[in-house]
Amino acid sequence: MSITVKWSETDILHTELDKYIAMFLISVKKTNKKGEEKDYEPASLEGKFSSIARYLTEKQYKCELQSDPKFNHCHQVLSCKMKFLELAPTEIAAWLVLHRSPSW
Repeated sequence: MSITVKWSETDILHTELDKYIAMFLISVKKTNKKGEEKDYEPASLEGKFSSIARYLTEKQYKCELQSDPKFNHCHQVLSCKMKFLELAPTEIAAWLVLHRSPSW
């Protein structure tokens, strides 16, 4: 016996979608030809966010990703990650030292 579940991206609650998009923005990396993972440039990361928003609009999602305050968390994550990526490598190293968790 098999069970078929009909699922649509428009069925996801905005709270869950906000969380999933934020997690994606935090973790997304690109892989170069040597197989090394690197962060995207800030503009490319913003482009990925815009692509997700456009996709949801095309699928007639009930909330507007780029302007709806229900997606405040992923907006904050995008903003913070873009600022972080704009830092020079020495500033990143200093930031990591300052924000190091005792469990590291």
